[in-house]
Amino acid sequence: MGPKRTSIYLHSNDPLNPVFQCQLTGTAVTALDLSPSSLHFDIPLDGTNQPEHLTIRNNTDTPLNPISVEVKASFCRVQLETNIPGSQYTLTSTLLTTAVTAAVSGTIILRTDHPQYSRIEIPVSASLIRDLGAFPSELVLREIPGDRPTENRYIILQASSNQTFKVLKVEAIPPTLPVLVHSEKPAWVRIKAGPLRPSQEMNGTVIRIHTDYSRQPTVDIPVRVVKP
Repeated sequence: MGPKRTSIYLHSNDPLNPVFQCQLTGTAVTALDLSPSSLHFDIPLDGTNQPEHLTIRNNTDTPLNPISVEVKASFCRVQLETNIPGSQYTLTSTLLTTAVTAAVSGTIILRTDHPQYSRIEIPVSASLIRDLGAFPSELVLREIPGDRPTENRYIILQASSNQTFKVLKVEAIPPTLPVLVHSEKPAWVRIKAGPLRPSQEMNGTVIRIHTDYSRQPTVDIPVRVVKP
């Protein structure tokens, strides 16, 4: 798509002009242009978000008129606006809720009266932006019998944008296992859980990390204990 330029060279026996150049210029377009080709929401931790817009342009000689819009995505609503009847439309998608805990996706289906484009599928997705990520995000422990040695486990808390932060406190809720800051750098911290002997009483414990990062003051890591 976009501006194009090409040349045609005609070779002949003309002694004064043996090669004649014909230059062609123009703009390449698709018959149906979706800009952008999909809709995506990045949801910050404070839950604020802005509507996303998608423009549909019909570049064929046949008018395209919408018949219906079907939203197969429970996390958003859609509004279709006519800019130029039969030729150009704007699709506006708005989040219904900010309670998105992971990446979600769906499809917007636009049905039209156009013989070639009677069904237009538009992917739509949303994901929660986390500035501080914990690795692992869940601490899975294997139960150890009483006669086995204790063990230590570690969690890395890291800022995705290398933003500096400090850990103010680490605690286990309820306090069934010892946790502390093992080592730290400006953009990451290593948390130590242990020494511990995993048992079923630790199942459901949450390791809560308190930070000075205003957009994410706490990070919770659930603890799950499985049978050996």
